[in-house]
Amino acid sequence: TLIFEGFVKGTNNCNVFKIAAGSGDVVTFISEGGAIQGFGSFVTAAAGPLSGVNNKGGSLWAVTGGIFRCHQLKLLDPPQYAGWSDGPDEGEVLECEIQGGPLTYTDDNHFGICLFNASTGWKINGNKTLKNGTGQVVQAIGSVTLTAGTADKTQILGNRLFSQWEKGTYIFGDDIQANNNWVFDCANGEGIRIIGARPQVNSNIIKTCLGGGITLYDSGGAVCEGNQLSGLRASGINLGYYDDATIGSATLSNARIQGNNIEMDSAVATGGRGIDVRIGMNTGTVASTETGIQILDNTILKANYNAADPLAAMTFLAYNTASVFRDLRVERNHINDCGAAGMQFAAATYTYANIKDNKVRDPAQSIARSGFIFDNGVTMVG
Repeated sequence: TLIFEGFVKGTNNCNVFKIAAGSGDVVTFISEGGAIQGFGSFVTAAAGPLSGVNNKGGSLWAVTGGIFRCHQLKLLDPPQYAGWSDGPDEGEVLECEIQGGPLTYTDDNHFGICLFNASTGWKINGNKTLKNGTGQVVQAIGSVTLTAGTADKTQILGNRLFSQWEKGTYIFGDDIQANNNWVFDCANGEGIRIIGARPQVNSNIIKTCLGGGITLYDSGGAVCEGNQLSGLRASGINLGYYDDATIGSATLSNARIQGNNIEMDSAVATGGRGIDVRIGMNTGTVASTETGIQILDNTILKANYNAADPLAAMTFLAYNTASVFRDLRVERNHINDCGAAGMQFAAATYTYANIKDNKVRDPAQSIARSGFIFDNGVTMVG
């Protein structure tokens, strides 16, 4: 156990603490008003910051074994990461403050907390990120799959993620919980992005994120419920596939998006969709069949309200028209101030779809707008 009362400061592109504990060892960092401080800049190694299991671009703490605990510690001016884990199956980062970071970034791999190589079962709860007055905070929470590892079973609960330079959360893993977080002012990306099956993304408040609200990739069985999203560009909630070439064992089936309040940023001409569901691959060469997707009880305001590009407030798109929406439920949604259309159903086969009790308010402010669009190539069966 390390108890911090003052500052421990690192220099250059280093890991201030690097911990290689045994599998049963517990390492605990506890603060009594103390902090770990980096040097607030980042220098890419010649071989690249992620070119090997342990060759990463500097952090305040790094752990490669054991069980890790970090409680109520200030993590100031991290170089590339405030902290990273390479393999431990259990860890906690609780009620810490991450402040500052590099002024410029050489790539996308900068995180407050980063989980590498099957660092599963972590709790990242009650933390806060802040600007340091000159630079921006790194992306708050993420994972990188250098090998086959993913950050399965990670809890991301009750964090306050302010002024991210890109995304609040960008994490690969199955059975992720990301609930009751505040994500404000992401400069480029969306508030929460998760790649993996069965995520729970509930009761988050996401505001003024320029890349959108919530993105769920490869997320069959997802529950996305009760989120409050406002001031967004791009998509409010996006459900689709991550890879551009193959689907593999991933699916979008049985995902449920329910009871969310989505308000887009109507002050810009680019606009965005409120809810965007896309099946099949971006290349258009791979079709998919998705069963039991449910889009229920959502409210969408100002989606693509000022955009010239004819987008809809809610879109169901198949990159490959041989794709099938089976048992799709689109019920009791309320859309205000849509762009080209309230709901757009693109070319695909819709088998036993249940589309009912939806309300689109004032869509026909011009002849170019309509409540519902069924594109050429839509086949309704049953």
